[in-house]
Amino acid sequence: DQGIEILASAISKLFDLELLSISDCGLGDQACLALAKALRHIKRQEVFDLDLSRNPRLTAHGVAAILSCCPKLRRLDVRCCALFEADAPEYERLGAFCRSIKPHLFTLEHLPLTDVGLDPWSAALLTKCVLTPRSTALKSLELSINPLTPYELAYRRTLPGNSMASRFKAKLFKRAKPKKNIDAAILGGEYKNTHVATVTTDALVVLATLLASGAAPNLELLRLMETGVTAAHSRRFQKALRKRQLRLSSTTVLPLLDLRFNRNIHKEPDALESPAVAMVASGRQDDANEDEDDY
Repeated sequence: DQGIEILASAISKLFDLELLSISDCGLGDQACLALAKALRHIKRQEVFDLDLSRNPRLTAHGVAAILSCCPKLRRLDVRCCALFEADAPEYERLGAFCRSIKPHLFTLEHLPLTDVGLDPWSAALLTKCVLTPRSTALKSLELSINPLTPYELAYRRTLPGNSMASRFKAKLFKRAKPKKNIDAAILGGEYKNTHVATVTTDALVVLATLLASGAAPNLELLRLMETGVTAAHSRRFQKALRKRQLRLSSTTVLPLLDLRFNRNIHKEPDALESPAVAMVASGRQDDANEDEDDY
């Protein structure tokens, strides 16, 4: 529209640009394409901080277009954007985002992905792409308000009412698992099968495995609020972080896990008690007030 044209025209005349914030502006994919063309005209392409949050019409294709023009990006904020909504079964948006984020793994420090429409399987693939040994600069990753477990996805699909929850779960876990080579096919943009069973994957288990392997060695914060974390998941994270400390070094600073507002995590009261792991418990109002600006 006219507003984007004016903004793109102004950006193209700049000599350099370090911060670009277009939060809550009704941005869509076509607007991102126009902005990407404008960014290419900047002589010094040094956008370090890119804020595209709270644009519900924005998908991963639009974000990928802008990322191609920001080679030195340190922070990408896409919270509350519909990046991956209705992306199944072909997962074209997920593949486009993973391909566009890979060149930035050496410089990217902060990646908030709160409420972007991830399902358990797409979240697992995305974390495999982001949390790698190459992600040496990454300090914080936020995956809050995304159903990262099959049970959480089943619960949310049956809200409100929830009377069909047990019947839905029974059908859910009878589906076949995805093929073994599906990850490479998605990232290559070649997968076109319309019968992918995505909800048999638990992304939290994948996350714990990646942490134990020492991926993203400088990670300081992993935020998993309202993702379906249970007491069993918290114990798995504790074991993973102990292995991470042994694998990297005894002086390694372990990442802080923010597990608040997960309704099943306190069914076993001793699940979070571990002196070797720093974990944030869920549900206290005074903790919620501290992060009020994050929503």
